Amino acid sequence: MVDSAWQSFAKSIGRESLPRLTDSASRKLAVTTHRESGASREEQEALASHMTHSVNTADRYYNKAFRKEERGKAIAKITSTYRAKARDMAESGKEVGMPPP
Repeated sequence: MVDSAWQSFAKSIGRESLPRLTDSASRKLAVTTHRESGASREEQEALASHMTHSVNTADRYYNKAFRKEERGKAIAKITSTYRAKARDMAESGKEVGMPPP
């Protein structure tokens, strides 16, 4: 029943289908949407309580916007470090490339 309603929603927004709505996906959707709507920490705690976990669990596992932002920061750091290393190697005349396996 839930899956058919979920797929009907997909069609209403112009999508052929959406990924299966699992428990985890449902929690992620609820937490992310709730936070993106500007929910206060108190409201976040109320939702976490309703979901029978702590707001810290939501912070770690379900807040997709935060996870995406943190992943972006990590990728940017790795990229800038690699570029700096490549620049230093090029300036010293060493071959730039990937380290051997």
